Amino acid sequence: MTKPNEPALSGEERFRRKRRRFWGFYVASVLASMAVAGGLGLAAGLFENGDLPGGAVIAIWIAAVLGFAWFSWWWFRRIDEVDLLDNLWASTIAFYAYVIAFGSWTILGDTQLVPPVDHGLIALFSVGVLVLAYLARKLGLR
Repeated sequence: MTKPNEPALSGEERFRRKRRRFWGFYVASVLASMAVAGGLGLAAGLFENGDLPGGAVIAIWIAAVLGFAWFSWWWFRRIDEVDLLDNLWASTIAFYAYVIAFGSWTILGDTQLVPPVDHGLIALFSVGVLVLAYLARKLGLR
């Protein structure tokens, strides 16, 4: 009945456009993250100098957290089921690594066999595990 004015795109062209949109979205999200981090750093500096009240810093932080939650929701709606599954597996593995590292270090730290728990180091370790697990999934190492 109604015929489209443009011919249908081939599967390869649709895939190419989808990947281009994905990478455009990815680059935009990295740039936005850098801008937010810079803004938070600026706010922290202004607070330390006494030029920005504490309530404003808290409001900026809440806005950043809500923005991250919104971005995450938008991100997971845009990716396909394979990327979603890879993200879920990597997140689960990283969470297990965090729980094991935190629990082990806390118990050993309480016995004074190791230095006190360094939460920043555990967080970096967990992110490293997440990246390695995600890359392993992408490389087909299941």
